[in-house]
Amino acid sequence: MRVLSLVLLVACGGGAPAAPAKATAATAATTAAAAPSPECLAKVDKADGTEDHVGHKCPNCGLGMEGADDQVTKIEGYELHSCSADCKHALDADPGKVLARACQGK
Repeated sequence: MRVLSLVLLVACGGGAPAAPAKATAATAATTAAAAPSPECLAKVDKADGTEDHVGHKCPNCGLGMEGADDQVTKIEGYELHSCSADCKHALDADPGKVLARACQGK
């Protein structure tokens, strides 16, 4: 019984915790959120038909849904409206990724 318990403990990752991996510059660069391009911000701004530095279409939903006035993210002089708290959270967490996807139409 002791041998089986020991085998299960080792097989399931039990025992001493593994040493944390050392962060490298390459790792930090790949995990950092990319900044949105000025061209992409301008495209998101124009998606609602006006160029006023306010994007009323949700960038996380592919610029199809109307954004809400209480779900606003400010980025580099632009005010972007998300349609929901989930979409706002995604935009806040990685604006470069969300806006790049919106600008590519995906």
